[in-house]
Amino acid sequence: MQQTSHRAASWVFATLFGVAATYHFFVLLDSEMPHALVMRHLVFFLVDATFAALAWFWPRWLLLPVVVLTVQQTWSHGGHVWQAWQHRHIDPLGTFTIGALFVLTFLVAQDLIKQRCTRTCGT
Repeated sequence: MQQTSHRAASWVFATLFGVAATYHFFVLLDSEMPHALVMRHLVFFLVDATFAALAWFWPRWLLLPVVVLTVQQTWSHGGHVWQAWQHRHIDPLGTFTIGALFVLTFLVAQDLIKQRCTRTCGT
C-alpha cells in the first residue's frame, strides 16, 4: 500500500514538474523578453524537465535536490507571496507560487516519510 501511494505521488509530481517545464518553455518563446529573464526561464525549464523525468523513477538521492529547490523557491518567491497575502492581493502568479511551495513542501515530507518507513518497516 505504501509503495503504491508513493508511486502514485511520483506520477503526480512528475506531471506537475512537466507542467512547470512546459510553462517555462512557452515563456521562452516571447521574443521581446530581456536576456536575463530568458536565461532564468531556460534554467527553470531545464530544472523542471529534469525533475519531471527523475520523479517517474524517484531515486533515493533525489530528496536532496528537491530540498534545495524548495529552499530556493521559498527564498525567491516566498517574500512576494507573503507581501501579496498581507495586502490581500494574490495575483495568478502568486496563486501558482503558493501551489508550487505547498507541492514542494509536501513532496519533501512525503519522501522523508517513505524513507523512514523503508528503514523502520523494512518495506
